[in-house]
Amino acid sequence: MLLRQLRLENIRSYQAETITFPEGTLLLSGDIGSGKSSLLLAIEFALFGASRPDLPAESLLRKGSTQGSVELAFSLDGQEILIQRNLKKTKLGIQQTAGFVIKNNAKKELTPVELKAEVLSLLGYPEEMITKNKNYLFRYTVYTPQEEMKFILQEAAESRLDVLRKIFGIDKYKVIQENVQLYTRILRTRMAVLEAKITPLPEQQEQLQRLIGEKAAAQGQLEALQKERSQLGDALQQKKAALQGLEKAQQALRDLHQQYKIKQMLLEEKQRQEQKLTLQEKELQEQLRALGSLFGEKEQIIQELQKAEAERELLLKKEATREEQLRHLQKLIAVVRQEVQFGEELLVLIPKKKEFLQELRKKVQALAGSEEKDQQLQELLEKTNVLFTRNQTLLQQAQELRERIEQLDTCPTCLQQVSSFHKTRITAEKVQEIVRAEKLLADLTDKKTQMQQHRHELQEQRKAFYEQKNGVARMELELMHLEEKNISLEKKRAELQELTKEHEALLKEEQDDEKEQVQALGETIAQRRKQLEQVTKREHLEKQEKAIKDQENSLQQEIAALHLTLQSLEKELQGKEDCSKPITEQKQLLSELQEQEKIALAREERQRTLHEQLCREEVRLQESVAVLSAEHQKLLRLKEREQWLEGHFVPLTGTIEKHVMVRIHRLFNQLFQEWFSLLIDDAGVLSRLDEEFTPIVEQNGHELFFENLSGGEKTSAALAYRLALNRVINDVVHEIKTKDLLILDEPTDGFSSEQLDKVRDVLERLALRQVILVSHEAKVESFVNHVIRVQKGGEGSVVVG
Repeated sequence: MLLRQLRLENIRSYQAETITFPEGTLLLSGDIGSGKSSLLLAIEFALFGASRPDLPAESLLRKGSTQGSVELAFSLDGQEILIQRNLKKTKLGIQQTAGFVIKNNAKKELTPVELKAEVLSLLGYPEEMITKNKNYLFRYTVYTPQEEMKFILQEAAESRLDVLRKIFGIDKYKVIQENVQLYTRILRTRMAVLEAKITPLPEQQEQLQRLIGEKAAAQGQLEALQKERSQLGDALQQKKAALQGLEKAQQALRDLHQQYKIKQMLLEEKQRQEQKLTLQEKELQEQLRALGSLFGEKEQIIQELQKAEAERELLLKKEATREEQLRHLQKLIAVVRQEVQFGEELLVLIPKKKEFLQELRKKVQALAGSEEKDQQLQELLEKTNVLFTRNQTLLQQAQELRERIEQLDTCPTCLQQVSSFHKTRITAEKVQEIVRAEKLLADLTDKKTQMQQHRHELQEQRKAFYEQKNGVARMELELMHLEEKNISLEKKRAELQELTKEHEALLKEEQDDEKEQVQALGETIAQRRKQLEQVTKREHLEKQEKAIKDQENSLQQEIAALHLTLQSLEKELQGKEDCSKPITEQKQLLSELQEQEKIALAREERQRTLHEQLCREEVRLQESVAVLSAEHQKLLRLKEREQWLEGHFVPLTGTIEKHVMVRIHRLFNQLFQEWFSLLIDDAGVLSRLDEEFTPIVEQNGHELFFENLSGGEKTSAALAYRLALNRVINDVVHEIKTKDLLILDEPTDGFSSEQLDKVRDVLERLALRQVILVSHEAKVESFVNHVIRVQKGGEGSVVVG
């Protein structure tokens, strides 16, 4: 990985800046607090995003800004990659928003977390780092703040070992051991619970065996009772069959007696009906004798009746038609007379309306020129508004320029001091311009007011003009309608005369003869209807007489058949025997057998209930024993698991971690000694790392710990530790792709002039494609290929070369 370019916008002390990173050694030079370290933090933010507590978003966004961004371009495995991350100030605080990555000219919009996952994949860092706030690999291979390196050296040994475990990815062994301890405690608790649960297992197993024997005995007794009940059931069925045969014979006898009684009752009823019909026949004969003989046929009477009714109907319709015509003519006459009267009243208004129309036309002509005047006044008002706006803008600009000149101390063009005389002269000129502009604005305001009042008057005149014009059109339309009414009025008068003549003609027609004809026809119709009623009644009585005779013949036949049926039933009853006594005896025997069957069924049911209880208890005990046995097997497995974890797994993870740490310690110690001896060129001063990776310096046979060293020695030890750690990480973690890049933050803090010369040897020995140093030491500039200077002014930090 090689850095190419970094672009900042509102990040820390930078407002907007772009930095290009060449290959080779590069020095970021500048005073303390000029913004050098901000560039390194921006690089880390671009790659991994904000994180707490090392790189919170609040420490990155420039104060007073609502949003900011970082773009980082770098090359990796022959690919050019560009990453952008963004910050935004919201109600909830400063937060990261979506960014993007461009790879192989393909752009992908990603969330902050997705962007971090993409970068980890590109750099070959482990995937589990996506959930961690601190980027240990980047912080201890590429860029480590100087104070953080001194802090890790001064930290307690266990804390330092934890950091090294996380760097090399072997913290998982310690986590595994701690988790195993927690898990074994949980296992012991579960085993204690299981031991308490399986305590009743032996007792329940013994109960189950005893219960199986009791269930077998109960099953034998139940089968014997079932056999006994089956024999009683067979005997009961035989008795029921015999009883059913007797009851069937007895029922047949009862049915014969019932049929005999029914037939006898039916015969008596038929005889009563025959007597009743004889009486009805005598009454009908007497009614027929009373009617006597009638003159005329029924068809002739009906024809005469229909003819009289038709003639009377015709006369009544003719009279109704005449009356309807009279009513219709009366209505038409009333309507036409009313229309004529209304038309004559309207015609009286024509002279007055013509006179009013002349007056309206004169008013319209007087107001005709107001619309053109209003248009001209509108154009003049628009020009005045434009002039007013332009002068108002000039007045505002002059006032702002006067205020700026009064506050100006240095000329922005020539950067010279502005004298008070010059400021007074310019201010006086601007004041005169302001007075003139204000006077002109006042005049324009008065003119606008006058024109607006005049325009309002013209608009009122235009409104009156349109109203008068509409009134002329309405009046002309009304006069036209009145002329049409006058023409139609003559037609209505003629129509009224015709209707009156027709009405008088209908009233003169004679109607007395028709009334006499209608009365005579009514009397004829009444006579014929009375004759028709008597003929119809005689026909009805004759039909009733014939029906009664037919019913008498039918009843006589039915009575003879019933006599024969009764004789047959009497013969059949003489050969039947009564079975009441044998049925009673069979029912008594059947009742005794049923009682015996109930007793046997109750004994069987009690035995079945006992057997089912034993079966349920057996199932319950089997289930309980099965559950407890499963718990016992689970307990055995947990014991085996605990023994394996404590006896084999935990010692194995400790051995693996120890072997890895020994290998790392050996390589780390060797590299630390080499770098330290290069920086401290003194044969009497030796260095090494103890088992806890603590740097120890031996001087004149005495061991000195890091906190007891001088400032220059501490910086040398920290730099040696830093370089050795970088090399070890790159050698052990093969997959990472940041081996060509190294960033050193203030590596020469506290160095003497001679020690500064050693930095040249360090850079040559590193032989990396890109090394970035941050230092305020001027002498370091002679050791590097490129220099970028950073300064901080009133606007913030800027890169000057």
